[in-house]
Amino acid sequence: GVQDDKQLALLHSSRSMPDSIEMNEAAPEAAADPVSSKVAHPVEIAVVWVEKARKGSVQWVDECSEDQIRVYRFRKRFKSFVHLTSFVYMVIAFFETPSWCLNDVTTCAYYKPEMDGWMLPIMPFEVSDSLEFLCLIVFAARFWLRWKSLGAVHRFGGWQIAQAAFLAIAALDCGVAIFNTIGIVPTTFRIARLMRPLIFLSSSKHLRTTATRVVCSVPLFLDVLVALGLAVLFFCWMGIIIFAKSTEGSQRFDSWTLALSSLWTFFTTANCPDVFIPAYKSNRFSFLFFFVYFVFVFYLLNNVLLAAVYDKYKSLMMVDLKSFWSNRRAAIRRAFALLADSEGNVTEEKWVEFFEMYCNPDYGGVGSNNAYNRARSVAVFRVLDVTRNGTLSLDEFVPITDIIADPETYVVRNRPPTIARAPTTVVSWARHIVIEGFTFGSFRFPLDGLVDFVVLLSVIVTMVQTVVFTSGADGGHYNMHIWTRQEFWYWIELGFSCFYFCEVTLKLSVLGFERFWHRRPFQNRFDFFTVYILFAVEITFCFVTPEQLQYGDDWIRVLALLRVSRLLRLFWHIKPLRTLGLVMVRLIPVFWEQGLLLVVVFYIYATLGEQLFGGQIYRGNAALDGSAFADSDYYTVNFNDFASGLVTLFVLMVVNNWFVIADAFLRTSGTNWSQVFFISFFIIVNLIVLNILVALVLDAFATLEATVHQETEARWANPDDASAGESLSSPAHAMREHILRRVFLGEEDINEMVDHTAPLTQSGLDHAMPNILDRLREPLNSNEGRRGNRVLRPTRTAPVLSGRLGDSESDESPHRSITQPLGRI
Repeated sequence: GVQDDKQLALLHSSRSMPDSIEMNEAAPEAAADPVSSKVAHPVEIAVVWVEKARKGSVQWVDECSEDQIRVYRFRKRFKSFVHLTSFVYMVIAFFETPSWCLNDVTTCAYYKPEMDGWMLPIMPFEVSDSLEFLCLIVFAARFWLRWKSLGAVHRFGGWQIAQAAFLAIAALDCGVAIFNTIGIVPTTFRIARLMRPLIFLSSSKHLRTTATRVVCSVPLFLDVLVALGLAVLFFCWMGIIIFAKSTEGSQRFDSWTLALSSLWTFFTTANCPDVFIPAYKSNRFSFLFFFVYFVFVFYLLNNVLLAAVYDKYKSLMMVDLKSFWSNRRAAIRRAFALLADSEGNVTEEKWVEFFEMYCNPDYGGVGSNNAYNRARSVAVFRVLDVTRNGTLSLDEFVPITDIIADPETYVVRNRPPTIARAPTTVVSWARHIVIEGFTFGSFRFPLDGLVDFVVLLSVIVTMVQTVVFTSGADGGHYNMHIWTRQEFWYWIELGFSCFYFCEVTLKLSVLGFERFWHRRPFQNRFDFFTVYILFAVEITFCFVTPEQLQYGDDWIRVLALLRVSRLLRLFWHIKPLRTLGLVMVRLIPVFWEQGLLLVVVFYIYATLGEQLFGGQIYRGNAALDGSAFADSDYYTVNFNDFASGLVTLFVLMVVNNWFVIADAFLRTSGTNWSQVFFISFFIIVNLIVLNILVALVLDAFATLEATVHQETEARWANPDDASAGESLSSPAHAMREHILRRVFLGEEDINEMVDHTAPLTQSGLDHAMPNILDRLREPLNSNEGRRGNRVLRPTRTAPVLSGRLGDSESDESPHRSITQPLGRI
């Protein structure tokens, strides 16, 4: 409160935060580079601060050179190329020569069918090594750009130092491999390949944060993990004594190693009931030993471990959440200080200048004359200026920037397509259909409703077609010709596809790709891919038959599956499925971050497995004769290439029969140390990462389900208002936030509210502003009576964890659920 205001005044007067402010809110003032000709404009710096607020970061400055701003912009544009490079860098492993056969490529699984590999084409070593080296150069360039763009606030933290080390080691190994193909390690173990997941991990802020929390939480629950290990060891000791000189003892407890293997496998439930059948046959009461062991270790200690893992992880996540909101508030205040005048307020002129630059697609220089963004900025300013004094105070400025900084808010940066703004009857009619729907007197039928009805008809036709396909009533059982143009079913479905194609194309023409992509993200993106792919495949089959195409039957299956997938649109009308689907969407950030961490773990173990066990599993290997692995014909479960290794790790993660696979590699490698690979994988993946993921989902699901249920009720009452269900706290705040979100998300184009034929001048805008504000308020006002007190909509991001994050939380930073914004930190 008062303390923040005092700090803000000091910040504005000196462009630097006082020493008394918290460390995580401090950002050093960077002097302009003497080589640069000009100092960057404060508005440009304020725009960057708002972008930093979205990420919960305070790594920026209050003063810098234009060169630093240019480097920062270039780094942002370069980001997409880095992501593409990261994808290529990680995918190289699927198409490169496995390290175990570098000395003789003809021994690789690709050339030996008995090794049961994926048979993916292999790039020449020179190509894969050069491609990897180029990727490392891109990562090094990104590292340098980050250093130059942040300037004085750049710090070489632990992850940055580690990334530099990983890049150096990988580059050295690739460079040496040019001459000897095996790199710096004097075997076929390529250290550069092991560096790939580590470089990928250190390059992603979100992934680094997740990994850091997991690693830091391990010491906090290590005592429970040690207790679990001691319990298994204790029961091994007892079993060796109890079952000595018995069939059970000779088969399961003949040595410490065998006893540990048997009871550890029993803990994973993979060998039940085989593990105790010999003892149970000879003495029924022997079952009590295994019963007590399993209840104590699996149902008690394992669940205690689950609770301990998540409790420690959650405590670290709460610290990150508090830091995120503290940093966001600090970044927003810095942006305000750079825009405010000597009296501590933001004028309309300065606000328009800021908003134009923020929305400029090219992130252009100060003074960009963008009439469309000016119109939106003035509309926003008039909504925010509650005191009507022509300026914005900090209390009026915070809500707008908080909405802009919300990861779920997308600010449309481009005007609608030119064709959608043409003052013609046809264009007006098309725009009316897309936005308002079909109107018949007082009755209105939305376009999406018509599409859903057509989808229902299409699903019914596809279902009948599938019944005929499976029954053999028309041309035999599973006759693929039932899906081709020789049958009348095809032309009916083609008519439906043409309707879908016209509907999606009409929306794209009216809304533009940007609005179409972000207005209703899940539905529109799903329609975009399914409709255009379906239409392209069906048009192709109008001119060719499946017999004329390679994999013709597979394309027929793709065609049928695309038609069936359209059914997903109808799930919105089934309330339980609608709620479940929206909850799952909200849980995506949780799955995404933990899933990426799981991908990194899989990549590391697949790389190690390929280099340690590659070439050991093949048909005819005498070491596997008589094993359960050979009897079950598991030869395709191997590490002979990278893709096969990933499948093998998935089988190990599922746990069923993992001990059969581990035994096969024990036989082929000839060392007990090979089991460390499989046991460590189980502990890291099943006991730590998956436990955290399961606990996060359980903790978040109940709260998210209630929140989504309330939101869908609000949206169902007013399906045309895309902002329905957003977080609002009071009628006045409800009106303002409703208008702000509509302007930002492009739900009501300012350009439609003024004369299309005349240029959008300032005088014309002032004249049209009352109409603009009235139009923006319409959906909220028109439904207020019908929805009653639903205008005070439930909080969109109710907390999953009880309580606020300390006294520092305030209305300007409403408490959020674990899945948002922590999923984006």
